[in-house]
Amino acid sequence: MGRFFIPFADDVEEAERIYAAVRENMTRQGFHLLDRRIERVTYLQDGERHDSVVGQVEQGTGEEVTAIFGLSTSSPRFLVCTARRGVFAGGPIVVGGDDTVAQDFDPEPSGSTGRLG
Repeated sequence: MGRFFIPFADDVEEAERIYAAVRENMTRQGFHLLDRRIERVTYLQDGERHDSVVGQVEQGTGEEVTAIFGLSTSSPRFLVCTARRGVFAGGPIVVGGDDTVAQDFDPEPSGSTGRLG
């Protein structure tokens, strides 16, 4: 597990602002989000295992993953957000199912300034 960051943020404050704005965008689109900061989600799609990781290129879009949010649903579902899928335009990539595993960012110790990139 790594410490929370947003790939293109210049500092911790900017990362927090971007994360909050993307989260608000997902809420406005009608998604009910869990209170988790997710670093990675591993899931099956068409029988193949996929990993979406914040800061790495998402396999389906070729774009860097900006944020991942957990959905409040009966089975594990997650929103993978990239620049064109949930951050600046469009809807997020919805992934998940019973075989999906998510890994949260490390919890920040009190007074930590966090890590970027």
